[in-house]
Amino acid sequence: MSSNYHYDEGAWGIGINYGLLGDDLPPPSDTISRLKQRSVRKIRLFEPAQDVLTALHDSGISVIVGTRNEDLGPLASDPAAATAWVENNILPHSSSVQITSVAAGNEVFPGDLAQYIPDAMKNLDDALRAASVSATVTTAVSMQVLSNSFPPSRGQFSAEAATLMTQITKFLASKNFPLLVNVYPYFARIGDPLSVELNYALLQDGATTVPDCPLTYTNLFDAMVDAFHAALESVGGSNVEVVVSETGWPSDGGRDASVENAQTYNNNLIRLVSSGEGTPRRPGKDIDTYIFAMFNENLKPEGVERNWGLFYPNLTEANSASGMAVDDECKLKFLELKAKRNYRFITFKIEGQQVMVDKLGSPDESYEDFTASLPSDECRYAVYDFDFTTNENCQKSKIFFIAWSPDSSRVRMKMVYASSKDRFKRELDGIQVELQATDPSEMSFDIIKERAR
Repeated sequence: MSSNYHYDEGAWGIGINYGLLGDDLPPPSDTISRLKQRSVRKIRLFEPAQDVLTALHDSGISVIVGTRNEDLGPLASDPAAATAWVENNILPHSSSVQITSVAAGNEVFPGDLAQYIPDAMKNLDDALRAASVSATVTTAVSMQVLSNSFPPSRGQFSAEAATLMTQITKFLASKNFPLLVNVYPYFARIGDPLSVELNYALLQDGATTVPDCPLTYTNLFDAMVDAFHAALESVGGSNVEVVVSETGWPSDGGRDASVENAQTYNNNLIRLVSSGEGTPRRPGKDIDTYIFAMFNENLKPEGVERNWGLFYPNLTEANSASGMAVDDECKLKFLELKAKRNYRFITFKIEGQQVMVDKLGSPDESYEDFTASLPSDECRYAVYDFDFTTNENCQKSKIFFIAWSPDSSRVRMKMVYASSKDRFKRELDGIQVELQATDPSEMSFDIIKERAR
């Protein structure tokens, strides 16, 4: 298991958008191998890239295949064009790749091409059925098709989009096909920073709650998805599933765009989707979700558009939105510390692609021995079993989790440790106090005593 969110379709329903607007991207075969290493089980393509589809053969990774927006006109006007599109782009791969959906265009509305979506969807569906391919047919839309999204229960399509979206919804509802929706709390935040709290957009616990009687929203992602649910319901789409085809947070290039915020959003998104709780309007319903995007794509416009990637072209993590495997010995030694008190402290280090035990402190070692064991220029995780006397003269102990990130350590190391911390900490059941320190003064013995009490 690797990465700060280990991708597991059954548990989380998380996929990745695989964009190709870069002149420095690795070969698809290398990318698919990397995704398999990261246990990614589904991706979305914006066009039927044959080299990528070929690389997907027998990979166990499913795919949503998009049409190019400029192909919508011919696909809509000529059933033979749709048949040829399926024969050329889908049939060569359908026996070796799980093609879950074909998406007729991406974010075509507003624009002249939007008028072609309903007929293109119908013709593509007919062509797929004739070819005995079971993929669903859909399209991807942005939040721009809504004229109102607040409160979520009043979500409705704009006057300009209503006719088109009603047609699309009726088709999807009749086939029990999903609708792809691109959901970006980031753009909602920067579009109205005075009204949209950053923590609410980042899906942070304890952010401002938004009432929508009788429901309550604790994060913007749920609110945006449910606004779309409400809009679909208003035009006969109660049975249309919303698939979040794009969501993410940029790591650079604009307001509130940072590595830290990208990590926070993506990790919170994983926890939210993996919980299985659904949204307030659709409780208990899994949210099929695809993070945007695989790479920072250098052929996109400058600014935030180039900075959504989880990976650099060399296939290392771009924003450390990936964590580490946890060696079994970490959990074993922690249990021995907690249950048997075999150790006073344990330090852990990230080596290669996993968290491993670094040092074990015997029960008779002191707090000074522990702090001396931490390197001055490298990050570490640590647990410390701290004995203390309460104000009522009772002997007690508490287990501290300490994230040590000295100022002198490398920036990349800090990023990796920061992004993997929550994932690792969840493996250690029984942590009572958490402390972060960049300098010995921030974890002095007096501070430990104060936090314990």
